[in-house]
Amino acid sequence: RGQEHGLSFFLWTFFFLHTSFPLPSSPLLLCRLHAQPMSRMMGARRCILCSFATITRLRIPSLPPVTAPGLTLVTPTRVDPPGRRLACSWAATEDDESQSALHRKTYHIKGSGRRSGVEMTTDTGHSLRTDVPHKMGGKDEAPQPVEHLLAAYLGCTQATALYVGRMMSLRVESMEYDVTAFRDERGALELPIDAVPSVPARLQRISGTVAVEFKAGIEVTEGQLQILAEQTETRCPVANMIRASGCDIDVNWTVKKVSRPED
Repeated sequence: RGQEHGLSFFLWTFFFLHTSFPLPSSPLLLCRLHAQPMSRMMGARRCILCSFATITRLRIPSLPPVTAPGLTLVTPTRVDPPGRRLACSWAATEDDESQSALHRKTYHIKGSGRRSGVEMTTDTGHSLRTDVPHKMGGKDEAPQPVEHLLAAYLGCTQATALYVGRMMSLRVESMEYDVTAFRDERGALELPIDAVPSVPARLQRISGTVAVEFKAGIEVTEGQLQILAEQTETRCPVANMIRASGCDIDVNWTVKKVSRPED
């Protein structure tokens, strides 16, 4: 504890001097969470303290907001719950827009809806269909739109986990999912129809488990599994949007034990 407090005191002193005499920039972006300058890290804007907290997992408290001429405060979209890593939101500038255009990935879907169902085609040559159950006035001939959302979450998690695992030198062989989501139907059905519902229509919580099987012979520590889970959720575009909507994701990651026949 003493060493951690000593390190925190050193960091606060260093960053106070850093922000008291900032290098010329217009405008200077500050993280509202820590009142520190934002810097580009891994393609996004993160303040130095948030980056340090991410690397070391040191618990760094928030600072009161500050104001000064020429300073722009950037508020994080959400504050991670206790035990999770801190991250700043991304604030676009003209330079960021030009950089973003270089790395932009575009998706395009065309659809045709009739009654309760929609048939769609992607520009990558695939077809999708949605429908709703009979009790909702549909024909129940295809998955519901929210089921497609959960399917997209699982598919995006799988693809992202393979990339993160590869960068960690951990070969992911397979992943087994069991997830459940719920929403409050009043968000979609509440009357009168010209008034904003008293509760949001979005999903409120996604919970479940993910069991990861790694290549035979690879020993995965609890810390490595935690990094894999956290970085997968952070980098997965679908999970990122789900969390940004306010939906809580509580999915427990475990290592899948596979019994292999002896030679």
